[in-house]
Amino acid sequence: MRLTREQIAERSEELADYAESFDPDRAEQMPIGEYRLWRVVRNRSADEALMLDAIAEARGDGISIDRIAEIVGVSADAARILCGEAVDRRRSPESKSASRSLGI
Repeated sequence: MRLTREQIAERSEELADYAESFDPDRAEQMPIGEYRLWRVVRNRSADEALMLDAIAEARGDGISIDRIAEIVGVSADAARILCGEAVDRRRSPESKSASRSLGI
């Protein structure tokens, strides 16, 4: 999973905050189901960013919006919105500079 510089910094700060506030005497074991849900929710934004990058690449390769809609499992209208977001993301100077700095 590729992360932007901002995502890496955010996760680093969250991890540092967690480590500083951790008290083993008050720690409770988290049920596996809760942990899995927590991880999925935390990774969702990164996965969405990866999907938008893949959509932009597919459009660049000439894949139709209808085919993208079929693959993603959304309506053609929703796929058009996603394609717009993907193109905007690709054009964003922030996205380009972060990608270059991470070797993406």
